[in-house]
Amino acid sequence: MGEIPRSPIALVLIGTIPPIRGALFVVAQLLGGIVAAAIASALFPGPLTVGTALGGGTSIAQGVFIEMFLTIFLVLTVLFLAIEKQRATFIAPVLFGLALFVAMLAGTYFTGAGLNPARSFGPCVVLASFHGYHWIYWVGPGLGSIVSAGLYGLMKLLRYEESSSGQHGPEIEMENGRL
Repeated sequence: MGEIPRSPIALVLIGTIPPIRGALFVVAQLLGGIVAAAIASALFPGPLTVGTALGGGTSIAQGVFIEMFLTIFLVLTVLFLAIEKQRATFIAPVLFGLALFVAMLAGTYFTGAGLNPARSFGPCVVLASFHGYHWIYWVGPGLGSIVSAGLYGLMKLLRYEESSSGQHGPEIEMENGRL
């Protein structure tokens, strides 16, 4: 659940993990981003080129929103596949990987698809070089996590799981006490 700093923020906001644990996940991921960038820098010849940067004429505002919307997509995928227990849970890692692939494909050209403050922060620390707009890689995913938690809470409030009653087969309906 702590695969990236954006998810622990949403998990704390929806009450799945305590704030201290969420903060520890974020710190661990930031340290992991630094270590990973340092290892990549040591292993590969030439300058480290795994950082994130705006491209394709993307403005700072567009970068924030691209990072935010792609983060919403990913965090909602995590919340509905990993937090909600359902028949598709066994395939959740594959579906999350597919969602990450789609988000990376959609965002790489425009923002470098940071989608993760640790992924953007690690290379910047190792290179000791931060873009003037580095903050978008924190604000975009942060806003995305907050919006995701809000959307998830709204869906739970509206009892979305009851809208598919009878569609999962009798064994699932019996488990939920609806048959």
